[in-house]
Amino acid sequence: MPLYKTICDQLNHAGFQFTKDTLRNFDIIEYMVLEAVGALHPLKDKPLLSVFRLGHTSNCLFEDSQKRSSLEFGFKKNSSDSGQSAISEEDGFDLIDKVKAIEVKFPKSTHDSEHFYYNHFNTLYAVIMLDDDIEKAIRSSSVFLAAGDLSQFDLGSLLLLRKKLACYQIADANIKALSIDLSDRITDYMNSHFDRQLIAQTEPEAQKQFNLMIAITKEEHRFNQIFRRLSYRLSELTNKGTPFFESSIIPHGPISNVRYNSNYAKIASIAKSLTTTLRAARNDFFNNPVSQERVIQFQTICIDAITHAKGEFAKFRGFANWYNELNPVLQSIIQCIRTIAGIIAGLTVIPAIFTEMYTERGYIGTFFSNKTGSLKELERFEQGLVAKEGIFDRLKTEITLELPEFNAFLKP
Repeated sequence: MPLYKTICDQLNHAGFQFTKDTLRNFDIIEYMVLEAVGALHPLKDKPLLSVFRLGHTSNCLFEDSQKRSSLEFGFKKNSSDSGQSAISEEDGFDLIDKVKAIEVKFPKSTHDSEHFYYNHFNTLYAVIMLDDDIEKAIRSSSVFLAAGDLSQFDLGSLLLLRKKLACYQIADANIKALSIDLSDRITDYMNSHFDRQLIAQTEPEAQKQFNLMIAITKEEHRFNQIFRRLSYRLSELTNKGTPFFESSIIPHGPISNVRYNSNYAKIASIAKSLTTTLRAARNDFFNNPVSQERVIQFQTICIDAITHAKGEFAKFRGFANWYNELNPVLQSIIQCIRTIAGIIAGLTVIPAIFTEMYTERGYIGTFFSNKTGSLKELERFEQGLVAKEGIFDRLKTEITLELPEFNAFLKP
C-alpha cells in the first residue's frame, strides 16, 4: 500500500479528515522514521528541517529491485540572520549522530551521498530506505497507533502512548496539532473506560516507563557512537584480508580485491567475527525486553568477544608498521644487522620471532614502544562499555532506578 495512503486511511478511520496531498505537506513520514530509531525525543523543540522523496532519485545501484525512497534532515535557518543556522554546530553534529541510527535499525538503508552533496547547505544527513522499512516505521509509530483501535491497550500502555505523542511536537506545526488531537482522543477514551482515580494512580508508573525508555535509547545511541568508530577499524582490517568480494551487480563472478594483503588474512577473520558478534548482541539487547539479567548477558557476550580478539589485535601490526613501533634500542640493533650483513630479508623474519615471544605483558616495554592501533581502538571501545558511568553501568543504574521489576518492551 502506498505510504501516504496507509497513514491517510488510518487517520480518516479515526475521524480525522486528511488527504494524501495534505499529508505530503507534513513532515509526518520523517518524524515516524525518527521515532522508530529513537531519535525523535532528543530533537523535541528543535528547528528540524526534513524532506521525504518518494522513490529515490540518486545514482545509487542496489542488488535488488525493491522500492526505495530517500529522506533528508537538517535544521531550519533564521530568516533574520543572513541564513545562519538557528542552532549551534554542536547541535548539528548531534543531529547527524542521532539520525544515523536509521542505518542501524534498518540495515538495508544507505547514506544518500548524492542528495547530501547537492543539498549540503540545508542537509546534514541523507539516507535511502526501503519502502517496506518505512511502512514498518509508520505502522509502529505512536501517531498510527493512537489513531487505531485503542481497546487493544491497557491503561498503562495508553498513558505511555500519550507521552510518546508529545515527542512529535518539534518543528512542524501541523504534526504538533495532530499529536495534540490524538492525545485528546486517548484522554477521552481513558476517561470513558477507566476510573479517574485509577488513571491518576497509574500515571507515575507510566512516567517511569517513559523515563526508562528514553534512558535506554540514550545508551543505545552511545553504544552506536563508539561501535561506529571501532567498526571503521574492523572494516579496514577485514577489507585488507579479504581476497574477493561477492556482488550480484557484477555478472562475471566475485570481484578481486586489489587491496588484498595475505598478511591480514588471520586478523581479518577475527575482525569480521568480532563485528558480527557485537552487532548481533547489540540488536538482540536493544530490540527486546530489558532487565538486569539481560544487561549482564549483553555485557558477558561483548566482553568475551573483545577478550578473544585482544590477543591477536595486540600481536598484529600492519605491513611495515611493526618496525616503526619497535623499542629504539632494537631498531638500532636491526640497523646494525642490516649494515653488517647487508641483507634486508631479516626484516621479514624478526617480526615472526617477536610474535612467538608475546607474553601477558604484551609488547609494551618489551619490544614495542606502543600498542597497536587496532588494540588501542578496541580498548577504547571496551572502556566505553565497562568504565564507571559507562554504558553497562548506566543501563544497570537506570533499570534499577526507574523500574526495578520492569521487564516490558520499552522501545520508542
